[in-house]
Amino acid sequence: MKKLLKSVSLACIILAAQNSCADSIFRGMRGPTEWQGDVRVGISERENSKGKTRSIVSNNILKYWDGDRVGKFGYLAVPFKHIDTGNSHNSGLGDISFGVGPRLRYTNSFGEIQILSHVGLVAPTGDSDNKPSLGNDRFDFKSGFGLTYLTPGKKGEIDCALDYTMVNQEDISDDLSFGLLGVSKLGKNMRFGTGVIGNYKIGGKSDGDYLLTSRTALRHIFSKKLHAEIWGDIDIAKKNLPSGFGITAMVRYNF
Repeated sequence: MKKLLKSVSLACIILAAQNSCADSIFRGMRGPTEWQGDVRVGISERENSKGKTRSIVSNNILKYWDGDRVGKFGYLAVPFKHIDTGNSHNSGLGDISFGVGPRLRYTNSFGEIQILSHVGLVAPTGDSDNKPSLGNDRFDFKSGFGLTYLTPGKKGEIDCALDYTMVNQEDISDDLSFGLLGVSKLGKNMRFGTGVIGNYKIGGKSDGDYLLTSRTALRHIFSKKLHAEIWGDIDIAKKNLPSGFGITAMVRYNF
């Protein structure tokens, strides 16, 4: 019990942490129940020629999934942001997003594959009148999927993700996010992964700009209903996008 409380306390302390993109452990898998609450908080610091920006983002996600081999998947994500550019700062609700799609599970002698997919919208709920902006002041379209491959015995896995945001403004680039993690089991309740995530701009005035980031992930499974995960991100390559570092901590509860 002391070890459990210590782990929970550590997760809560680190829960002053950062953003929620692309890839995580068990990225394509559904939970053991039909509903999941996902609370993730992160801190990042990134810099370009215009200066340094620090942000704290809390992303609160409600997920639904059903079925065994075939089923449905849906989510609603409500972010809260604090952004500080040094010269100005802003805090409040960000742009809410939601999506739905099919989910699949396939098993054979080579292991197991699970996929969560979605299409959806980003709604302009964040403050875009004050600077720095917390929202985009437009409806954007989203689509994507997460895939998890588990080896026989489920001691190893590969997670990958692809998410595309079609921006509803001609001069602004579409956004492609992707990720790839290799994961292994550490003891009974821990999993460790490492890999890369990335962001690539398509069309518009930022066409071809990109950011590539190394990611390290650690998950502790407390029970079938509760687990915590931590990501550490360091940007390693870029073109015309701010770079730096981020750390994200999350708690997920299946109910």
